[in-house]
Amino acid sequence: MSLFARIAYFVSLFIFFAFNAQAATTPDTSQGNTHHSMPKGAIDHNAKESHAKESHATESPAGADSMENDVVKLRTDWAIAKFQTPKSKQIPEFEQLIKRAEALNQKYPRNPEVMTWYATCLSTYASIKGGLGVLPHVKKAKALLEEAIAINGKVENGFAHGVLGALYARVPGWPIAFGNKDKARSNLQMAVQISPQGSDSNYYYGDFLVDSGNYEEARRHLETAQHAPVRKGYEIQDRGRKEEIAASLAKLRRLGH
Repeated sequence: MSLFARIAYFVSLFIFFAFNAQAATTPDTSQGNTHHSMPKGAIDHNAKESHAKESHATESPAGADSMENDVVKLRTDWAIAKFQTPKSKQIPEFEQLIKRAEALNQKYPRNPEVMTWYATCLSTYASIKGGLGVLPHVKKAKALLEEAIAINGKVENGFAHGVLGALYARVPGWPIAFGNKDKARSNLQMAVQISPQGSDSNYYYGDFLVDSGNYEEARRHLETAQHAPVRKGYEIQDRGRKEEIAASLAKLRRLGH
């Protein structure tokens, strides 16, 4: 082998070994990045999952508070529309209340308090407007009250039973509607059983008894209703109810009782 060939051979060997030595000591950065990125991704996922659980846990009480506030607002606005609004403006007020109640019923499905006050708005509107055209409203009210009671038999401290009993007492019977004196009495008695000293329960039953001719028993219930204290949060409703109780007692006096 010539001198130049030997030099070329040794140079090529040097380059070969130098290259492999560098490759052996250089870390595999792509593999290292994969090793570090996977746990990082897993940590991010767990953090998001934990945050979602925390959010759900904190939203539940807030959601309950929101529902309760919505019910109180609807209940109070119903009382204002019924007891403090001029008669000439009541129908449009209740039409707006019914729309709000329907929206709440969709927002909080199968909530007995929402259904009770939605039904109460419908039944009050029907009693103010009158006529056969309101029958769909009272039928809807009846269905809502029955569902609310099926979920919670003591919803609104028996108020749902009172409103349902009043509906059975006041709407026409078959074949026009669902009026039924026996069902009226049963629901009204249940309302009194749940709330024996209540203003609403005793008023509804006492008023029914006046119309039924049971004057002495009617007076006892109306006087119980009259002496019921005004409840916190129900001030407009209870004070307005006392005016209706006074009117029923005045009717009794006119009848000689």
